[in-house]
Amino acid sequence: MVKRGSILLPTNEERDATLRRFQQERTHIWPYTLTQVPEEIAAIFPHPWSPVEWLMVYFALFPTRLLQFWLRQPGGHVVIGPAISVYRPGPYRFHRQVFYGVLQLDVRLLTAPQEAPVCWLGRLLDSLLGSGAVPEGRLFSSGGLVHPALAEAYHRFRRQSQLGYLNAEGPGELFAQALAFYWRDRRELNIVAPDLERLFRDVILSESFWARLLAAG
Repeated sequence: MVKRGSILLPTNEERDATLRRFQQERTHIWPYTLTQVPEEIAAIFPHPWSPVEWLMVYFALFPTRLLQFWLRQPGGHVVIGPAISVYRPGPYRFHRQVFYGVLQLDVRLLTAPQEAPVCWLGRLLDSLLGSGAVPEGRLFSSGGLVHPALAEAYHRFRRQSQLGYLNAEGPGELFAQALAFYWRDRRELNIVAPDLERLFRDVILSESFWARLLAAG
């Protein structure tokens, strides 16, 4: 681990191991998905497991410590398939397993511009930060807190959601759009909605924030 002040930050080896575990435990694809979409879509992917690999490109943008926190939560899965994208609180049956807090992701979105899949990941993250992505749990954007350390972040977000940033229809949509905007053009977000940019930079997507939270227990 790399030590910055009193905070232990992950090494590249630890990050790689976390991403491998996250892929194994939290990302899934229905068999024969690519045989159930138009040929021009299926042809984009080199092999049947490619959609999961493409999905992991997005998860690689998350802080390692956030992914480790995610792995401790009861819910929060992505299942790729040929059906339209939708969030399923669960129980969600996948083969012999039962999942909770599932983003059912349309494989076609992985061939779309980055903003489309990231907005859906933002909805999943909203549920995870609100309740650990459990059924009937609250969203972070509506005041749910999976950990007390997120209380200040929520109050900051609530103030910003009242200002009409990004023309979002409600706090949940604002959270998802802000995540996509942050990754697409962080500098532009800092101009359009500087408080949101700082919230994502300093808390939601901050390696140091999540390292402190995990260290505190």
